[in-house]
Amino acid sequence: MPPARATKRVAGGDRRRQAKLSIAHVGLWSVLRVGVPLAVLWLAIFLALAVGGYATLSASGAVDAVNKLAAMTYSSGHHAPLITAGPVVAVAALLAGGAVILLLAAVTALLVLYDAIAPLTGGFRVTFVETGDAHNP
Repeated sequence: MPPARATKRVAGGDRRRQAKLSIAHVGLWSVLRVGVPLAVLWLAIFLALAVGGYATLSASGAVDAVNKLAAMTYSSGHHAPLITAGPVVAVAALLAGGAVILLLAAVTALLVLYDAIAPLTGGFRVTFVETGDAHNP
């Protein structure tokens, strides 16, 4: 449905245009075109924070202290270090990947719910009002 144009007179004799928009359906592909890049960005940020956190703790000596404490606790034989970069990054990647999947599933579920309810409620309505231009605000 094309937007309806209306003109209103306001105090002072100005004329302002209005455009009314009703969103009754949102396509899944449109939502996923925005959702997938944002989810991948979330994944990259989460991994960068995990790697940065590990690097900071490693540089401060906290990782070595935990590994030495674990070696003293398990004194019955030679054990590999308890905390290393590989498992930390792997767990962070699994958590971030799970969050991305849950995020995309939630967005899809909300979209389906909106598309089911919108015909009953008339959709989401927005009214745009012209407030002035750059020369005459």
